[in-house]
Amino acid sequence: MSDARPTSIRIFLAEGVPEGLRIVEKSNWTGRAVVAGRAQLGQALARDELNQPGVYVLTGPAEEGAPRLYVGEADVLRERLRQHVAGKDFWTRFVAFTSTNEGLNKAHVRYLESRLL
Repeated sequence: MSDARPTSIRIFLAEGVPEGLRIVEKSNWTGRAVVAGRAQLGQALARDELNQPGVYVLTGPAEEGAPRLYVGEADVLRERLRQHVAGKDFWTRFVAFTSTNEGLNKAHVRYLESRLL
């Protein structure tokens, strides 16, 4: 038997289209996800959510059958994602996770990064 429980997920379409910048929240969870393509990075960097500590995943097209992923953590997500524009060419989309109540510190994000890896 599964431990699955009903839940509610709220997706805010910041640009009004499903392919654009999205902000995702789950009920009874103090986290928030920012999801965007590389083309929407400018709009995403303007969001307050990315001015906090968190973890992120960069995704890119498949290479020899497997999609490329990069997992990282940052004290300020905005600064770290900006660095990846110049330093990593493979990615086409990112998902950044942060807290809605500013409850993440360096130890938390390092733990989350290790769990994602």
